[in-house]
Amino acid sequence: MQISLVADVASTYLTLQADQALLDMTADTLKTYEESYALTKRSNEVGVASSLELCPGPDSGRICPSESGALPSSGGSGSQCADGTGRAALVGNSRQPNVAG
Repeated sequence: MQISLVADVASTYLTLQADQALLDMTADTLKTYEESYALTKRSNEVGVASSLELCPGPDSGRICPSESGALPSSGGSGSQCADGTGRAALVGNSRQPNVAG
């Protein structure tokens, strides 16, 4: 019984350590994203970057930060991007795929 308890405590401790490392890495990733966004936003303000660079495409899996620089809350609309919809407008080749069979 005591060996089982010690094994459970050790396992829980290792899980805690792994979760803490993952949390630290996620916090670092968020900080890097926010710094990158701030640089891109500043580049846009001085005319070096286009507004499309501030908002990712709809299929990127990323979200647009709000104008305040904070991420939108769940259920919120987020910021409006180049086409006013909260998504970046598609630019470039508008060729439609050939689906005729």
